[in-house]
Parts: sequence; structure tokens; C-alpha cells
Amino acid sequence: MAVCSTRMENSNKKKQKFNVKGVPVNGLMYPAIILLVVLIVVVFFSIAYINGNSRKISKIMQNTGIATSDATSLLAGTMQLSETTTNYVLRPIQNDGEYNVGSLMAIVSELSNNRRGDDVLSLFKEDEVDIIAVNYIAIASNAANSLFESQMHAVALTASVYPFPNIPALKSLPLPELTDEELSWSNEEKLLQAETLLLQSSYGKNKYYVNLNVNSCIDYLNNTSEQQISDLNAKSQSMRYVLYSSATLLIIVTMAILIILYILLIGPLNNATNLISFNNKLNEKQGFKEIRLLATAYNSLQTRRDELDSLLRTIAEKDILTELPNRYGFEQYMKTLFVPENSNKSIAYILFDLNHLKLTNDTKGHEEGDKLLKRAADCIAYCFKLNNDNNCFRVGGDEFVSILTDVSVEDVDKQLNSFLEEQKKRNISISYGYDYSDSIGSTTIGNLMRNADYRMYDKKKEMHEEFNKLS
Repeated sequence: MAVCSTRMENSNKKKQKFNVKGVPVNGLMYPAIILLVVLIVVVFFSIAYINGNSRKISKIMQNTGIATSDATSLLAGTMQLSETTTNYVLRPIQNDGEYNVGSLMAIVSELSNNRRGDDVLSLFKEDEVDIIAVNYIAIASNAANSLFESQMHAVALTASVYPFPNIPALKSLPLPELTDEELSWSNEEKLLQAETLLLQSSYGKNKYYVNLNVNSCIDYLNNTSEQQISDLNAKSQSMRYVLYSSATLLIIVTMAILIILYILLIGPLNNATNLISFNNKLNEKQGFKEIRLLATAYNSLQTRRDELDSLLRTIAEKDILTELPNRYGFEQYMKTLFVPENSNKSIAYILFDLNHLKLTNDTKGHEEGDKLLKRAADCIAYCFKLNNDNNCFRVGGDEFVSILTDVSVEDVDKQLNSFLEEQKKRNISISYGYDYSDSIGSTTIGNLMRNADYRMYDKKKEMHEEFNKLS
């Protein structure tokens, strides 16, 4: 018992320190998570950058379209006004003698549109169009204004010869006041001057300047927008390469992490679950370091459990005083013998009873009685115990049993004779009785015990009678 207690105490006090190699979970997961976060940020940044460039391209195209439309309207309005004004001035009276009201109303209609030179220039400045384009429009606007002044002057001169009909809309025409000199001219001179204003070279140059600068402005806007869009597309394309590369790497890293987790975590855990369910030891060289450490700890715990189980079983099956197996150990031993594979083996069941134990206890004390029991156990074990088998038992207070297999009756008798001699040497008296069967399959434990018990008590009675005669 002292040995068992010491062993158990040492086992409990032992501190386990495991030197386990392997890749720790944090050693892999922290860098992997950081890499994934970086890749995700790059992917989202790339998408946002590309979308931003797309919005910029749409804005450039929209602004260019608006500016081009405004510049085109300046040119169209200038040319339209020039044509209608020239048509009126050259033919104020039609062939049928009617007043050329159509041309005048066309002038009024054109002037109602906000596409005069100053109007378009204001729009360009408000929309913050490129300064070079603004300069082109400014030149075209000045030329258009000069044209407009000449046109209205020519209309005024013509109207002084052929007064407007009573049409309210015609009163909105911004005609200049004629000078006294012009008013003193004859009708022919006034009409000639009106035609001269629209046909002179300076008028043609202004029309040319309007056309040239508007077209130059449109070309510049288109070229600039194309260059800006090209640059943005190039940047977007570069960012798309970054996006595709990052997304591909993100997928690869994610798949790699999943594979590693399966190999080093999920697989070992599944394997460990199966091994634990069959009460087997775990693989200490598989999985993450933490899995290996857990497996090592579990195996160590299983070993300690087995040791403790063996220790407890020893305590449960062994008699503390004699250190022979007790009655429980005897019952377990008999269960292992009475199985089909042992049915052809012979068996001898020997029952022992220590004589004079009560007398020793009453006269010398229980300590001496315990010593007597110990001597009896040593004597029985010495004579009957097999080398590799615990076949001798203390089954009661002063009762012992020994089981012999694969022996003959002669062998048993020979051992019993040696046993009697050994008792004399040890100065001890032990009664015995046994039952024998040439095959385990043809008898039962109950039969063996009953027959041995009867014979043992007969032997005990005989030995007590001899003892009384000697006394």
C-alpha cells in the first residue's frame, strides 16, 4: 500500500513540460490575415479608383459635349443671323411688292435665342472651361458682336427707307439710332450703305473669325478631352492589372489557407476524434503545434490514466496484508480460466485454511495474528505460485486458494507433500483440501469450491485432533 501511495503521489506531483515542434496557429494565421486584409484593401481601392476614373471620363465627356454644343450654337446663330439679315437688307420688298416680313421675323426669332457671342462666353466662364478654349470663344464672340452691330446698323438704314409694318414683335429689334448725317442721305445712299455694311471685306473677315475660332475651340475641346480620357483610361487599365492580380492572389491565398487549415487543423481534429473514440493514442507529429501539444498532453494524460487505472486495479484486486490477490482478483482470474479455449485443460482447486489463528489473536494479539497470516501466504505462494501467474489468493480472513492448471493428480499430490514439509520448516499449520478435474469444460467453479471445502474441513478436523492429542 505504501508503494502504491508513493507512486500515485509522485505521479500527481509530476509537472509535464512538452517540447513540441511544429507551426503554431498564430504564426500562420496572423501573417495570412494581414495579407488578406491588405489584398482586400487593394481590391476595394482599385475598384474605387477605376469607378472614380469612369466618373471623371463621363464628366469630361459631358462638359465637352456642353461646351461644344454652346460653341456650335454661337457659330450657328451667327451664321443664321447673318443670312436672315442679308436676305432682308438685299430684298426689303419682295417681287410681289409685299414687305419682306419673313426675314424680319426670322431675325426676331434668332435674337430670342441665348446664343449670342457674350452669352456663350459667359457660359464658358461659368462652367470653368479651359482658358485656351475660352480665348477662342472670346475672339469669336468679339467678331460675332461686330457682325451683329453691322447687321443691326444695316437693318436700321433699310428700315429708314422702308418702315416696318405695324407688328409688335418687330419693335423688340435693338436697332441703333442713325446719325444726322445718315438721316440726311437719300434713300439710294441709305440702301447702298446698308448693303456695303454686309458685303464689305471686314464683315467677311469677322464671319471668318467666328467660324475659324469656333471650330478651333471645338477641335481643342475634343483633342483635350480625348487626351484626358486617354490618360484616365491608361491609368484605369494599369489599375485593372493591379485589381486582377490582387483578386487572383486573394483567391490563391484564401484557397491556400483553407487547404492548410484542412491539412493542419480539420484533418488532425477528425483523426483525433476517431482515435479518441477507440481509446487510442493520438498522432503527435500531425497538425499545428497546438494540435500536436494537445495530442502530446492527451497521450500523457492517457498514460497517467492507464497507470492510475493499473494502480487502482492493483489496489482493488490485491490483499494489502499478504500482497496476494484478494477475493475480487480471484473472481476475475477464474473468469479468465473458464472460457472455451481452456475447456480441455485440467484444473486443481486447492483451498487452504490457517490453523490456530484465533488462538494466536487471543493469546498474542492481532499483530502476531497478522504476522501468522503473512507467513501462511508466503508459504502457500512459495509452494504453489507459478512464475508468470498470480494463481494464489487470500479469499477470506484465514482462507487462501491456489489454482493449478495443466497438472496431473500426481503433480498436485507431490506439491502438497512439499507443502507439508515447508510448513514444518516455517513452524506453521495450514489445513487444505482440493478438487481436481481433468478438463475445465467438464466442471464448474461451484463444484470445485464445494468439493475442496468439504475435503479441507475434513483435513482441518484431522489436524485439530492431532493437535489436541499432542496437547
